[in-house]
Amino acid sequence: MHAEGRVWGGTLRRYLAFAAVLALVATLVGPVSPAVAATPAGFTTQLVLGAGLDGPSGFDIAPDGRIFILERTGKIKIFKDGRLLPEPFADLPSEASGDRGLIGVAFDPAFGVANHHVYFYYTGHDLLNHLVRFDASGDVGTDGPYTIFQTQSPSQLLHVGGSIRFGPDGKLYFAVGDNGYPPNAQDLTNPHGKILRINPDGSIPPDNPFAGQPGKLGAIWAYGFRNPWRFQFDGATGRLYGGDVGDYTWEELNLIVKGGNYGWPVHEGRCATTCAGYREPLHAYNQTFTTNPPGLGLTLDGVPIPSPDTVHGVAGFKREIAAPPTAVAADGTV
Repeated sequence: MHAEGRVWGGTLRRYLAFAAVLALVATLVGPVSPAVAATPAGFTTQLVLGAGLDGPSGFDIAPDGRIFILERTGKIKIFKDGRLLPEPFADLPSEASGDRGLIGVAFDPAFGVANHHVYFYYTGHDLLNHLVRFDASGDVGTDGPYTIFQTQSPSQLLHVGGSIRFGPDGKLYFAVGDNGYPPNAQDLTNPHGKILRINPDGSIPPDNPFAGQPGKLGAIWAYGFRNPWRFQFDGATGRLYGGDVGDYTWEELNLIVKGGNYGWPVHEGRCATTCAGYREPLHAYNQTFTTNPPGLGLTLDGVPIPSPDTVHGVAGFKREIAAPPTAVAADGTV
């Protein structure tokens, strides 16, 4: 599983948020070899929560300090004031099989100022992928689940994506995998194998690359992905970085741009021939694990670890196995 962290304003608050992420990793992914997952200099690892969760699949930190923890089967639990609250925030009808389940969470950038909106992404028992919204003024969700977006074709066992994030532009970005059917990734009529971008109310921004074009889905921001399980904005530069889960050979770290085509299923990893029109990954690594790792868990907060001009992606968490961390410079180079 992968852990998701949120950037709070100010250097100290960013450090505290990152520390909370480190503290929950032990719960979310289990033990990881110290040789490949050493705690960064200046940080300590502390177990915050070691019990009371059933299949945790992600979390995010609200601007008010509460930690919202997802359980794949649909429950959303809150860690507040040093304890796990007994009553769930919500219980969504989540289909927890294959890659499916409750796997994405994001807070509105105006949370605590203009609203208290929190968004979740999950596959329902109807086998459709849902992006929904709640009001999180209290510790139990209200005014939800309000549907912002949903897919129209049944979700297969594999490749549903997972991340949802607000960009610096205030738009809501979310990932949908190719639904186990690789040609979907190059098909601009459907959301599968894409990064999508919508307004918080679900409408389509007119500056999306395919907005208003006949026969093309206006919500598409970038395409050509297999299963973009996790992505994150760099808090220092605003760039969008994402990990695409590979098939049997390559894992990718991509710099995601407007209208970009990332090649799947025509290309995987770095392109060797007939490369015109495709975006190259920033970094691709060969799978050397005994099982196919689930992609890239990204920490992209602009926090100076270990230096002010780097952001970090920790690649391929799979139980106790982890690939070497990859540092990406502020100019986008690896």
